[in-house]
Amino acid sequence: MKGNGYWLAGFSALGVYLAPLSYSWLFGFIGLGGILLFRPAKPKFLMVCLMLYTTCSLSASLQPETPPAVTSSIEIEGTVTTSPLFEEKYTSFIIQDEETKQKWSVFLFTSMPAHSIQFGSTCSFTGKVERHAISRNPGEFDYELFMLYKGIRGTIIADASTLGCLGSGWYAGLFTKRQQMLDYIDDTLSPYVSSWVNALVLGDDRYLDEKTVVLFQKWGLSHLLAISGLHVGLCIAFFSYLSLRLSLLTKRKLIFVLMFLLPMYIFLAGGAPSVIRAVCMAEIAMFLSLIKQKWPMTDSISFLFCSVLLLNPSLIHQLGFQFSFLVTFGILVSRKWIESSQNPFETLLRLSLLCQLIVLPLQVHSFYLFNPLSLLANLLFVPVMSVFLLPFCLVLVASIFCLPSSIIQILDHTFHTITAWLIRILEMLDETMYVKWVIGQLSFISIVIFVVMFVGMMVAWERSNRRRAFLFGIGLSVALMCQGIAPYIHSPGRVAMLDVGQGDCFIIEWPNRQHIMMIDAAGVLDEENDETFTRIIQPYLHERGIQKVDTLVLSHADQDHIGAAEEVLQAFGVDTVLTSPYFKGELPVGDVMWEKVKGGDRFVIEETRFDVLYPIKESQDKNENSIVMKFEMGGWIWMFTGDVGKEGETEMVRLNPELDVDILKVGHHGSDTSTGEEWLKAITPEVALISSGVDNQYGHPHDSVINRLNKEGVKMIRTDQKGAVIFQFSKGTGTFYSHLP
Repeated sequence: MKGNGYWLAGFSALGVYLAPLSYSWLFGFIGLGGILLFRPAKPKFLMVCLMLYTTCSLSASLQPETPPAVTSSIEIEGTVTTSPLFEEKYTSFIIQDEETKQKWSVFLFTSMPAHSIQFGSTCSFTGKVERHAISRNPGEFDYELFMLYKGIRGTIIADASTLGCLGSGWYAGLFTKRQQMLDYIDDTLSPYVSSWVNALVLGDDRYLDEKTVVLFQKWGLSHLLAISGLHVGLCIAFFSYLSLRLSLLTKRKLIFVLMFLLPMYIFLAGGAPSVIRAVCMAEIAMFLSLIKQKWPMTDSISFLFCSVLLLNPSLIHQLGFQFSFLVTFGILVSRKWIESSQNPFETLLRLSLLCQLIVLPLQVHSFYLFNPLSLLANLLFVPVMSVFLLPFCLVLVASIFCLPSSIIQILDHTFHTITAWLIRILEMLDETMYVKWVIGQLSFISIVIFVVMFVGMMVAWERSNRRRAFLFGIGLSVALMCQGIAPYIHSPGRVAMLDVGQGDCFIIEWPNRQHIMMIDAAGVLDEENDETFTRIIQPYLHERGIQKVDTLVLSHADQDHIGAAEEVLQAFGVDTVLTSPYFKGELPVGDVMWEKVKGGDRFVIEETRFDVLYPIKESQDKNENSIVMKFEMGGWIWMFTGDVGKEGETEMVRLNPELDVDILKVGHHGSDTSTGEEWLKAITPEVALISSGVDNQYGHPHDSVINRLNKEGVKMIRTDQKGAVIFQFSKGTGTFYSHLP
């Protein structure tokens, strides 16, 4: 590999990642030793590496801000640092406090005039401080950490009546022009076509059809919906062709014009990291051509990477930044191998394979799964998007300013028809060929093995040693397969009480993944805005590497216990659904076995005996129809009670004199309607698990229940205080731990 810039980039990245460690300086010297071992270097180069490492490590902007304390009211005056978002029901923007220099996300839940707030405006107002949503479950997206890494400390719900804004920044005009272009495109083109044009040319994907976005994500095509180096390259090619073809500019003047115009496109495209990277790379290449100098492109992107990290180290934590630089660097390093192909199709195949393998560790680390057949979709859609859709979008943007409406309508209809057919093709692929390979959280060892095998494969392939390249490729695949199957060979058992807010969802894993049982699948009362499955349940299962739930137990038919059941049935290949005979909910079970149990029944799963204690008979109160069952797991006796009330508790005590248990799932989220004093005296639990939402409107768990549990000396573990609670066990012993400290 030509040049030494990648060493500088590596030290900058290490400085950012290792800064929080107590002995981060030690890793810097280890890295310098690595350079001397693998590539002897001059003292000056070693000093530059050490300076970059130290500067990035000590950068004040690197460390995430601490979350804010929630206050009833705060007064703030500062500068707007983003282009405000004006929606029908709210207005939002980012502001930097003039006094503390801290950034805040501001929301006004009212419609504001379009130009009342501008990029660079100085605003003052009062409002209430709120924390961003945190991750309360394994696998759940930590929005607070995401925003802290962007330097945004919290959210302020502003009082619109106190808002006053003056002036704007010199760059506000560019963002205003961008918004005017977005509005003009919306007014001129049909809603469907304008959503595509705005996304692919101006980086505004808010109005793309949600089903289309999800479909592209499932097939590893999300990069085609985000502006990237491909878009910038096509814009350069489109402008250069017109300028030279019409003899408007000489080549030298064209370079000067492009160097002036391209930075403006960063603003027009919304300032995405991939656009900034592509524009800066283009600027460097054009500048070098003007001064007639040649640098290895790997050095150019490495120096750009170092510069960005020195200015804003926290960018390295953004997935888009990681994808953009890694893929570009990988393509540059492997350019000879890509260009050695015999035909365009093989070139495209190699490029798609390379990009997929480069981002695969990041993709699995972030989303815990990937679609092995996404390479096929990329082979089909990358050339179509590159050669047809993107140029067509540029033509549409140009046409709305210079062609009559009749021709624009024809172009609009043509674009709509073609994209509709492409989406239909992708839908057919999704219906017939979609493969979801859930790997789970990648271990550090798996990542290292994958990277070593990938680098070895590429080096062997470039040297035309296909046999060795094939063996490295096999090793790469084996590394992923071992990660996926390891829990089925050797792993402890787990009982997880997920923090789903005001609801229940428990997931039980037998040792070595012999069986997966889910007890209840919570949803929220507002079914239209229910994200419990996509935000909590599914990410937890994927993080654990689980893609099949063997048994789904639904205690009763309340929304806060079955709201996500339909999605679980569709996504996780459930074999058996278990309810009481008095379950009144509707479930799309299809071919799934639906078994019904009641008090006095018994069933066995992997040598674990489940004794069903309730319901005995049907009740008009759905809560009294809850399944109550007792079983032993991890050396402890467990009892799950659904939402059963005191009436059911009394009946169970009467019918079952000996009900000693160790761990009680407290009924009805800690409501006073359950967990009576006689019940607690009869079952004598040591630990009480309470699943209730933070600051829920019902006041669960009620003080009376807490007092009764304290009186009996029962240790309480609550999701509203600890987030998800995990009991991990092996060979008859286990330990509780929580997701939150």
